[in-house]
Amino acid sequence: MSPLFPSTGSTTDNEAQFGRTLTASGLHVDDVQCPHGDREAATRAMQQHAILINRRLGNEIINLSWKPDR
Repeated sequence: MSPLFPSTGSTTDNEAQFGRTLTASGLHVDDVQCPHGDREAATRAMQQHAILINRRLGNEIINLSWKPDR
């Protein structure tokens, strides 16, 4: 999981870049999906919800210092 960031690129491009970063790091991942919203608070709430669901499913959350290439 990356920190929240303002996005100027397309969601598809950001998700693809993040997926490639994870693959290159040797981490096993499922689908990559970025929460996005008009306000930081809404996006942070979506991120926290994703963390909760993944923990309930037994998935490990790994925080990466990552931002998309512009």
